[in-house]
Amino acid sequence: MAVLELSKINKIYPNGVQAVHDFNLKINDREFIVLVGPSGCGKSTTLRMIAGLEEITAGDFLIDGVRVNDKAPKERDVAMVFQSYALYPHMTVYDNLGYGLKLRGMEPEEIEEKVKEVADILELTPYLHRKPKSLSGGQRQRVALGRAIVREAKVFLLDEPLSNLDAKLRVQMRTELIKIHEKIAEKFNTSTIYVTHDQIEAMTMGDKIVVMRDGYIQQVASPKEIYNEPVNMFVAGFMGTPPMNFAKGIVKSDGYFYAGDTKLEVPLAKVNVLKEKGYIDQEVVFGIRPEDIHNDPVVCETYPSTSMEIRVDLVELLGSETNIYFAINNQNAVASIPTKAVKRGDFLKVAFDMNQCHFFDPKTELVIK
Repeated sequence: MAVLELSKINKIYPNGVQAVHDFNLKINDREFIVLVGPSGCGKSTTLRMIAGLEEITAGDFLIDGVRVNDKAPKERDVAMVFQSYALYPHMTVYDNLGYGLKLRGMEPEEIEEKVKEVADILELTPYLHRKPKSLSGGQRQRVALGRAIVREAKVFLLDEPLSNLDAKLRVQMRTELIKIHEKIAEKFNTSTIYVTHDQIEAMTMGDKIVVMRDGYIQQVASPKEIYNEPVNMFVAGFMGTPPMNFAKGIVKSDGYFYAGDTKLEVPLAKVNVLKEKGYIDQEVVFGIRPEDIHNDPVVCETYPSTSMEIRVDLVELLGSETNIYFAINNQNAVASIPTKAVKRGDFLKVAFDMNQCHFFDPKTELVIK
């Protein structure tokens, strides 16, 4: 069992810079938690405080109900995998996996049993007598993971472990890491905390995502909720490729959103929320994801009140999909449509799925709901 509780965790450096502000999070047994955000948002600092590599300035960190703020890293029963792998180049895979157990004074027979068990889980058995230089990037990554797993720690901490791999291998390793987590969670009841700046990794890997910005938690939720129900413009714009489109405008009492020449009918339920919150005839920020803008002629014809003609400013061909860039009242926007013959300068009719749109307060940037 491993339940982690971080309560009002703060990190202030001697120079007065505060990297983490009132971080609150509960991590349950077997969960795969992803901390995601841009560089400098405090995610790696938070992970290092959990590991004991950074001192917690204020707040409480508990593992299974026991406060561990003042415990040394080796006393916290956590295992960390670094971005650089940090393998011993002169040692074989077997020795790399078993070195930590050897330092603990474990008997050779027991070390062999544990190393072979982990090597089997990670499919490293054929490589046990090789040295790191003869392994691929993905294999080295698995050895680094194995060295953490073999300790049977309660919590695994992974700090951007895939950032050194090429794009194709990163996709492959994402799948492998999920499988590995499921295996070790089932066997050892462990939790995993994973840090990344890559929102695709966060969306595809996490049971729960913690979105951070400037040291503050913005939202904690499942990938689906983070994507479909962002709490503010930062989360909405950070999570998604391409990101959510934003356009300033006004929703009037006639139930339409106006932004320059753009006029789109807003669903009654959304109009009622805006009316209740006092946003009718006030400036709001309209948000919609690129995949919710369609180029199907039948859809455009069926829903003329949520359709408009656009001029294509840029075309980005992505195989089966094409991103087309255009403007809504001089504000950049993009639609993801099935690939078709379209070029810069073309005029297209597109329909907005207004049931999927969001409205935000332009000052607080919070979603209006």
